[in-house]
Amino acid sequence: MKRRYEPEAVIAASPVERLVDELILSLRLADAAFERGDLEAVDDGLCRAQDILLALRTDLWGVAADLTHMYRELREANLQKNWGQAARVLKVVEELAEAWRHAAEQEARRLAADARAAEVGE
Repeated sequence: MKRRYEPEAVIAASPVERLVDELILSLRLADAAFERGDLEAVDDGLCRAQDILLALRTDLWGVAADLTHMYRELREANLQKNWGQAARVLKVVEELAEAWRHAAEQEARRLAADARAAEVGE
């Protein structure tokens, strides 16, 4: 399912949601660069995606091992310029993106409820 981006949605997006969106964008840009034969842009997109996966490892719950595996897959794909390998990571990321967004929203609601409870308790 593709998300339609509205300015309000971008402003209200959590840090995890923004990272997931940036991860998908970076992989799609690398895909387009691969089709153009622009290996420098492929490298830029895949390296950016790897950086995002490292950042997400600290923010997502119970998926660090999966993210580490995806990171390694992207690193190897980039070194070998193997787009098929990178495309498999993109497919997994796109399939998991909505679940990650949902988990981030639940965590944000929980933190907001905890903050409200702490205010009431003061």
